[in-house]
Amino acid sequence: MAELVFIEGVSGVGKSTMVHMLSELCENKFCYKPNRLVPINEYTSVYKEVWSNYASALDETYDFIIFDGSLLHHPINDMMRNYKIIGEQAISHVTALLCSLGLVKRHIFYLKTDDISRQLKKAHCNRGQSVPTDNQIKFWEMRYKNDLIVLNNMQEDYNIYDISYGYYDLVRKQIVDDLIQKSLLKSIFCEKQVKFKYMV
Repeated sequence: MAELVFIEGVSGVGKSTMVHMLSELCENKFCYKPNRLVPINEYTSVYKEVWSNYASALDETYDFIIFDGSLLHHPINDMMRNYKIIGEQAISHVTALLCSLGLVKRHIFYLKTDDISRQLKKAHCNRGQSVPTDNQIKFWEMRYKNDLIVLNNMQEDYNIYDISYGYYDLVRKQIVDDLIQKSLLKSIFCEKQVKFKYMV
């Protein structure tokens, strides 16, 4: 059965860059964008059902399926912006999602920077976007603090990698090394090309 790999971090930290660096296959992209606000308990219930159905349909086509911000980034953005939720309710939501995956093996990698403002400005520039406002920077600094609260309380193993100085190749190597060490599929890395699937 495929193992799930979650690449997480605040906006501009390089989640998509890292996912693309890790992925050899970029197909079947999926993105969830709600078009109406529902009560938070329904929001969590829908997410749990989606993740549970997804987990039950996993097969051995891919060794790893890599997600770009799907566990923390996108759901917590929705909760903070739409529901004004931080802390305990966010922990409850993420924990419920992880529980809905059952016994599916997962790996959580969080990319961080020591200067969110600088990284966000750089990302906006690279994307051709306007310079982020002070309020946007404050939001992402608060997001980072909330992410750490969730990570530290979700009863799951995770790794944090600092990309402050742009060492993406080094971080990619560290992630792959961690996957080899943590995975029961260690022999796969040695015997054949590992199949990755990229999910947004």
